[in-house]
Amino acid sequence: MRTWWKNAWARRPKLSRGWKLVRNLVLGAVGGYLLWSFWGYPLPTAEMTFRRLERQHLLSPSELVFSTPEYGQGTDAASKRDRMVEALDGTKLYLEDCWFAGVTEESTVIASVERGLLLAGDGQLRGYARDGGPLLFPLSQSEWEIPRAYWVEVDYSVGAHYTYHNFVPFLLLDVPGETRRVELSLELRQETGTQILPYQADSWDLGGGVWLVGAWREDGQSPSPWLEGSYTLRLYDEKDTLLKQREGAIPRPL
Repeated sequence: MRTWWKNAWARRPKLSRGWKLVRNLVLGAVGGYLLWSFWGYPLPTAEMTFRRLERQHLLSPSELVFSTPEYGQGTDAASKRDRMVEALDGTKLYLEDCWFAGVTEESTVIASVERGLLLAGDGQLRGYARDGGPLLFPLSQSEWEIPRAYWVEVDYSVGAHYTYHNFVPFLLLDVPGETRRVELSLELRQETGTQILPYQADSWDLGGGVWLVGAWREDGQSPSPWLEGSYTLRLYDEKDTLLKQREGAIPRPL
């Protein structure tokens, strides 16, 4: 039997160089597709992953109003997963993973996507109701953790001493264009128990009616990853005149 198979293999039709090339390309494509499916069908860019998340949630494409760079780590990043955005005042702010925020007439969608070396991994998407006023929502996609966020202070008088200022990140959308200062009071439930504690907040204008807000406490206590609590928001113009005030609970995703 072994001899018969050996003779049959020897009598097989010989492929020309061109057909061998076609065969190798087909085998390579099939192998590549199998590997791609095994890894969960990752896409080349984080933005493509964000758009796929919208389709998976049966959403129409939103207008992108905020995004972090695909590879913009900056020189002071604490991790290769961190991305840097620069505020209008020159402050460099770092967020873990790639973030996107898009708007439609009735809602805002946000998503985080882990950017790999070659491909973007699976992401998470959430939506929030939009009512025409300033919309404050947390950049947190999980009940387990809050994404890393910080800005870096460098003191060159002592040989380039770096101080990392960590904060809990919030995004503020639909801010009137004449706004020059944001004042935010926050009270957030703590990670353990039911205690509600006040938080200080810094804010940075990113342009286009988008502000990044960082909440923090001097004692470093961490809030619940769900970021449950309440806030009071005040917007001021260049003459420090109050433009708008809003109070309410930290919104929950739809």
